[in-house]
Amino acid sequence: MTEGSLRHLINKYEADEFIDYYNDTMLNHIMPELNIQPMIHINDVSKVKVNMLNENYENSGISYDTNTNTYYRGYKIAVIRGIVENGGIIEEIRFGSADIHDLNLSEEMLRNSTYYEGIFIKRIYQLFEKCKKN
Repeated sequence: MTEGSLRHLINKYEADEFIDYYNDTMLNHIMPELNIQPMIHINDVSKVKVNMLNENYENSGISYDTNTNTYYRGYKIAVIRGIVENGGIIEEIRFGSADIHDLNLSEEMLRNSTYYEGIFIKRIYQLFEKCKKN
């Protein structure tokens, strides 16, 4: 496949469509088909840094990195990983600009996931509300 063909294929879709496709495929097809039922779920948000001086990164944001005490341009990716036997599986993904708060990026994914039930998820909702007030 040539670079031009690949660009044409990618440009036919919006970024959200790729992520929604992945989430739907994992949660509604692969995990049920393989009977994957993680009992431990880990929510993680990672920074994806890009060149600060290049403004051509679509939908990127500028944020402050408290670990390095510097500003950066980029994105954030939130994932929920499920622990399965001695490995893990990425259950869901959300992608956003660097200037969005980690909780805001993860909230929809945590509230709407079909894999989180019971008192644990109620506790997460309480923590969301508490953090939003502060």
